[in-house]
Amino acid sequence: MNSGAGGWKWKQKRNVFTYSYQFGLFNKDGNWQATTIKDQEVIDRLEYTLKEFHDKARDLLATLDLKLEPADDFSSEKAKLTA
Repeated sequence: MNSGAGGWKWKQKRNVFTYSYQFGLFNKDGNWQATTIKDQEVIDRLEYTLKEFHDKARDLLATLDLKLEPADDFSSEKAKLTA
């Protein structure tokens, strides 16, 4: 199984892009399944990659006078803090 972030949802409201997503795994058939990641090394890498992505996306959107924010219904406080 490969790990990754899936279930991304992007919405634009005026000058703000909002996001939500879930962590999970791809099964042997390649289908996404939201699940808890148990391997701390994988969690650390996902969090690092997520922060790097948010930093780059936020910087790029700022050049267009746009913002990146978590969606109102996004429930992952840990992931919200990285954006």
